[in-house]
Amino acid sequence: MNSKSRLFFVLILAGTIFFTGIATIHGAERLLRIGMVNSAPMLSGNSQHNQESLPIQILRYAAEKEKWRLVFVDTSLPDALAGLDRGAYDLVAVVPFGKEKATRYAYSRETVISSWGQIYGEEKESVKSPLDLSGMVIGVHRDDPFNGEMRSLMRSLNIPCKFLEFNSYQEVFQALDKKWIQAGVVDRFFGVIHDAEFPALKKTDIILSPMEYRYAFPKIHDESILSALDYHVGALKKDPHSLYYRSIQGGPFLPTDPKTAQQVKQVKRGLVAALALLSLTAIAILVLRWQVKAKTAALTAKNDELKQEIVMRRQAEEALCRQKNYLTSLHETSLDIIGRLDLADLLEKIVLRAGDLVGTKDGFIYLPTEHRHTLRMEVAIGAFSGLIGTCIPQGVGLTGKVIASGEPMLIDDYASWPARLSDHAYDSLHAVMAVPLYYEGTIQGVIGLGHFEATETFSSDEFGVLNRFGNLAAIALNNARLYAKIEEELQQRIQAEKERKRLEGQLRQNQKMEAIGRLAGGIAHDFNNILTPILGYAEMTWKEYPSDASLRDRLEKILAAGCRGRDLVAQILSFSRSDDGKPIPLDVGSQVKEILKLLRASVPAHIEIVQQLTDEQIIVMADLTDIHQIVMNLCTNAAHAMRDKGGRLEISLTGTVIDHIAAARHIDLKAAAYACLSVADTGCGMKTDIMERMFEPFFTTGQKSGGTGMGLSIVHGIVGRLGGAIQVYSEEGRGSVFHVYLPRTDAAMLTAESPEASPSPQGRQEMILVVDDEKSIADMTDEMLSYIGYRVVSTTSSDMALDIFRSEPERFDLIITDHNMPRRTGIELATAIFSIRPDIPVMLSTGYSDVRIEEQAKNAGITGLIRKPYALDDLTRKVRGMIDASMTTSL
Repeated sequence: MNSKSRLFFVLILAGTIFFTGIATIHGAERLLRIGMVNSAPMLSGNSQHNQESLPIQILRYAAEKEKWRLVFVDTSLPDALAGLDRGAYDLVAVVPFGKEKATRYAYSRETVISSWGQIYGEEKESVKSPLDLSGMVIGVHRDDPFNGEMRSLMRSLNIPCKFLEFNSYQEVFQALDKKWIQAGVVDRFFGVIHDAEFPALKKTDIILSPMEYRYAFPKIHDESILSALDYHVGALKKDPHSLYYRSIQGGPFLPTDPKTAQQVKQVKRGLVAALALLSLTAIAILVLRWQVKAKTAALTAKNDELKQEIVMRRQAEEALCRQKNYLTSLHETSLDIIGRLDLADLLEKIVLRAGDLVGTKDGFIYLPTEHRHTLRMEVAIGAFSGLIGTCIPQGVGLTGKVIASGEPMLIDDYASWPARLSDHAYDSLHAVMAVPLYYEGTIQGVIGLGHFEATETFSSDEFGVLNRFGNLAAIALNNARLYAKIEEELQQRIQAEKERKRLEGQLRQNQKMEAIGRLAGGIAHDFNNILTPILGYAEMTWKEYPSDASLRDRLEKILAAGCRGRDLVAQILSFSRSDDGKPIPLDVGSQVKEILKLLRASVPAHIEIVQQLTDEQIIVMADLTDIHQIVMNLCTNAAHAMRDKGGRLEISLTGTVIDHIAAARHIDLKAAAYACLSVADTGCGMKTDIMERMFEPFFTTGQKSGGTGMGLSIVHGIVGRLGGAIQVYSEEGRGSVFHVYLPRTDAAMLTAESPEASPSPQGRQEMILVVDDEKSIADMTDEMLSYIGYRVVSTTSSDMALDIFRSEPERFDLIITDHNMPRRTGIELATAIFSIRPDIPVMLSTGYSDVRIEEQAKNAGITGLIRKPYALDDLTRKVRGMIDASMTTSL
């Protein structure tokens, strides 16, 4: 080719590139129809800055970049999703993301905003927990996803209330302002923007689970639109100065875009398009072929998965339907029998109701006689009626074996059972089942049901229903016996009725305390996950900057606050477990000082707090939670006595010795050295009859506005368990003083528990696999281990971790896995890993403090356990120790 030909070819190519760029710059705009959900968060924008909502701002920003023309249509959430089904919208902004909807619609991979439901109430009402909503009328947005979540929460806690639906959050606030309702559920962004318009409303402490809001597309959609939108949302979220963060903080929408800057952008875009044209043309066919093949394989796999899911859902629905019917019948039955207190009437009603539940007319109840060596049939129905009054010894027959073993039994063919009774009354008995009636670890009796027809048997579901019913029957039976005993002792109907109400009140209070305990345990576990990266990153930063005194001082404050939060979580977990902590040597004075810092915030300002703590180091053997419970409950009780007029709350600590003469005057004390903790108040004091009952569980003088009646009972139990005693002095109208005596121990034990810290052992480039479904914890642990000299592979998926390990099992020296993860727990993951390589050491990380988890981990072969939140030194020593131990074993 000569020089003229080459020049001609270059000119043609340049012209092609130039006109292609111009065509790209001035190409036709694409029209997009967008459904705008009027209940989505921040869709009302910010009227103070004349600002559009965040989802609209993002769409306009992307449209400007991609040359889209947008048409917005306001709609409700159901209508928006229906419009996606029939192709009326190209996308919907924005909807709550859920896995169950992901099979029907496509979602943007980037979350536009996360929000949660906020409960509002009247200014004068004190609503601090869901229990305070009992009996209220609650307003909800008709199309709001938090509507269903709020209803589910109240049902799960068995809290009675009514719901009133409105067409918008604005109507909910208006109804609450006009006192048509007592509480309302709104999106938290709406509340932040609009609650100032309603000064009579008050935001409560109750929030609902956060939800992710994303752009939704039809299942069959233009992938280029979704990918472009994901790209722009991700870019905006990464830039802290972008319109995304300015919109959330209430700032202006976008800076002015000059015409010159726009022209420069267009020219750059044309040049990029021209340069990319030749490359795109070369690979387009290969990419399209690969995409078609990948899509075909994905659709085939998805189709098989959906078929299997349909079968599983049908089976689950059938099982749930049966379970629902059983539970409904069980609930109705419990309402009928729990309130019956006449023993004879109750026994007959129990066996009749049990027969109705499983569809038989033959049943019986045996109760132990006075000597408890024999059992007597007290009540029976159907074919067993002729056997009322008969007695059998323990270990004989079905009933005797049930009460001897304490386990329920089901016999499908009684005639061929070797231990059957020889009485001819049982000759035609075919199938029979019996369960013990347990109450607080004691067997109250045995209930049994039978079939005398040869074609009838009992299913496993019916056997399970009788087991659950037996628990309710045991409670009812115990209540009836208790009522009969009280009636016999007091001989007066009025006194018996009062005692029954008191017992019912205890039962209800106990159920509330149990529910609060479970809730506190769940919150504490989640808080541990939050504290772990806070303490971890703060500690690493503290170590990395040894010369920056100002920074280290701030980090030390963060660490101190985090450690205080960690200790508080440990106390909450201990409360939720209701178990006794491990006693350790404690300096009572330093612990009391820390507790009083927390106490000051909860005590009214008109109550003066005075500390009189000795400078002497006083050591006792106790759990930190024990000291916390003693001080907090005594001080709270004292503050309650001064809540109306104020006064002086004095806390003192001294060391004392009780000699034999003084011990003889106090039944609960022995001659020994004691720590004496005193809490005195200038409140209303107590009468003699109140002092006699003050340590009884659930006894309270505060009525509805006071406490639970458990504070002093808890203190009394802890002090007794620690080998101490309580002395109380009180004078009505002048105040009270509580003296708590706890046995002292040698101060040398405290020193022995606190050895000097040695330098943290460093890693030697060993490879560690870290698994935690909380990404922040996985990242933090990764950085910690890398910081001290290990190589790390981290993941948030237990399934992915197993795949990684399976691909190269000999690559890793240690596995660190969280326990509570979706799809596969840490123990289950460890079991799967051991099946591939039995000698690999595994460390379990958990936010719980549960002996059962430790036992399960040990039984599974897990040799290490670390509790969240963990410090860098703790993690370093345990990791080094496990790896060294593993290497020693292998040698």
